[in-house]
Amino acid sequence: MALAVAAGLHLVTAGTARADEGNCENAVSEQAMDAINEAIEAGDASEGDGKADDVWSLTEIPVYLHVIYDETTGAGRVDARELESKAIDSVNRQFAAQEIPFRLVVESIDYTPVPTSVYQLEQYGADEKELYDQLNVDGLRVLNMYIVGPRPGTGVTGWAEFLFNPALRRGDHVVLRYFPTRNGFSDPMVPVHEVGHWMGLLHTFHFGCGGLAHGDLIWDTSTQADGHHQCAASTDTCGDDNGADPVDNIMGYGTACRARFSDGQIRRMKFLWRTARGGKGDVEVSELEDDASDTQDHAGCSTGGIGSDSGPAPGIAGVLLALALRRRRLRRARSTTTAQRMISRASERVGLPGPRPGPITRD
Repeated sequence: MALAVAAGLHLVTAGTARADEGNCENAVSEQAMDAINEAIEAGDASEGDGKADDVWSLTEIPVYLHVIYDETTGAGRVDARELESKAIDSVNRQFAAQEIPFRLVVESIDYTPVPTSVYQLEQYGADEKELYDQLNVDGLRVLNMYIVGPRPGTGVTGWAEFLFNPALRRGDHVVLRYFPTRNGFSDPMVPVHEVGHWMGLLHTFHFGCGGLAHGDLIWDTSTQADGHHQCAASTDTCGDDNGADPVDNIMGYGTACRARFSDGQIRRMKFLWRTARGGKGDVEVSELEDDASDTQDHAGCSTGGIGSDSGPAPGIAGVLLALALRRRRLRRARSTTTAQRMISRASERVGLPGPRPGPITRD
């Protein structure tokens, strides 16, 4: 399939949105979990540590909008100003309202005519990979946002990747389904939700109930059993855990009420920006592709619509998964002594035995 890029580049600035009836199914790679685990170990989102509360100047994030439209009918060829308003400005308004020091700035918009089957893009399919290979602009601090059409038979209305996913050989991008019949997304917060994932946030219900994993691995978002649309403040799907469900949290599925990020989530975004997306420079894709057999956790971005995967892992299983990924990364550490000490600390947190003494070897 030859994908021709059409109709020039439009320079613009700012904004974004979120999802309603659909799912947002994301594959969380080992690299992403490593970065999140490092944030947890550093206490990035711990109450009162202050580490992520440094004075920040406003940070602009360059955005490259890739509009994929139907070459036969022209469906999906959305005006650049409308896209900027609905896919960018909404994100910026939400960030500004909560004094989150990031602002999306559109660098360019390109338009690509494709067959109907590609316009109705299948998540993680070969067509997505081809679009990614042809259009994606490299850079750890560059946001590529793809606008595609609705797909019959699925409730997935958007998805996003935090960092490049070697197993998929693509990633670190956002895909949003634009509905021409609605002149917009399935709900106006879809882009905000998906950009949250791109910044490193999990669903509030990612690891389900259980105090150890704490839902999304952030201290101030109470646990939630699954993705639901309830908005009643008394909703509590994890009765044995502290706190009611965070129904108004942007990283949940309460499409009629989600409106904010928690303080811990803001800290997490800031920490990951300056670490996983920070000063070490961009990682070459070829380096990451060498480890394409890495495991994935299909986290889901489901709002309970059609096409959702299995529910979130139970709390202890989530912690064990994170610990297993942590151990794998530590096996690659240069210093045996340092690595053994870090593994022991992680093991103590969940009451597991530490590693056996001996050399650490690379897989």
